[in-house]
Amino acid sequence: MILGVLGIVGWFLCGIGAIGSVIVGVIGQRKARELGQSELLPKVAWIGGLAVIVLDIIVGFFIGPTYGG
Repeated sequence: MILGVLGIVGWFLCGIGAIGSVIVGVIGQRKARELGQSELLPKVAWIGGLAVIVLDIIVGFFIGPTYGG
């Protein structure tokens, strides 16, 4: 559960934090499965991390060139 929370916190750090949230979420989900605990929070962490990465790419693609000068 702690890894899931850390993964969700990683969303707000953008870039590297989102990549870290995917990694931590996947590890947390695997550990939760091994221990027979709920996998929901770690799963939300890594799926949300992927969503943040995709949104960062989309926003960077459309907004980046306008501010690049």
